[in-house]
Amino acid sequence: MKKKAKKEANKNPFRIIIGVILLIKWICFDWIIERLFSKRSKYLILKNFDKSFEISIDLFNEICSYPTIALKPHRYHCHTKIYYGYKRFAAKSISKANLKSMVGAWIENPNDPWNPLIDIFNGAPSTYNRLTIRFEDSEIPKFVNYLKNTFIADYGYVCEARSYQSKCIWNTSRGSSAWQTGDSKKVCEGFLKDVYTVNILNSAHVQDSLINKIKEDERMGKIDSSVDGYIIWNVDPSNIRYARRVCKKMGLLI
Repeated sequence: MKKKAKKEANKNPFRIIIGVILLIKWICFDWIIERLFSKRSKYLILKNFDKSFEISIDLFNEICSYPTIALKPHRYHCHTKIYYGYKRFAAKSISKANLKSMVGAWIENPNDPWNPLIDIFNGAPSTYNRLTIRFEDSEIPKFVNYLKNTFIADYGYVCEARSYQSKCIWNTSRGSSAWQTGDSKKVCEGFLKDVYTVNILNSAHVQDSLINKIKEDERMGKIDSSVDGYIIWNVDPSNIRYARRVCKKMGLLI
């Protein structure tokens, strides 16, 4: 019995090591797969706080027919709220879906179903509406202007990530509960949630103090263009932290 107990005791360290390895593998599996098989993509994220916003066929058609996107989707994925839960379904035609009941709708990338090309979120009364597009075109000002009749942006930015499941997209799109509720109203009053490589600001954000600082300090980036009241503010990735600190010191960040 003593020999058997000693033999079992000798096996325990190996079991612990194997267990630790399996645990690490389980925790890191998604991260490893994402790093190996997904490429970095840019996402254009636009938000508005118009509680009357509804997902519409016109919005989908306008996005899909944009020249540099020229997308002819074969399937739309819809997310509707029913009672105390949610129901997901796919439709070959967006016209067959009852869009007024939609919480969200998206078009997947046929080569990467976990990485939607277009994602529209219809916020509840206490949150915001969001439009996220996988964007590989540099004509951001033109595109924002192109959408003005179907999606009026109060705030926007470009975020780079490896996939839609990445923290960059998840955190900045979904946000914290504070960002979704009370503090979200401050964006319409001229405050910023953060500083990104491309920032789309409306007239409320165009304060003299911020504009003058951008013009005076090259590390703050530059004003790329102005389109129908929107200012496109570009910041070099290497200067994001610096610009964020400056904006925080100026009291512009939420």
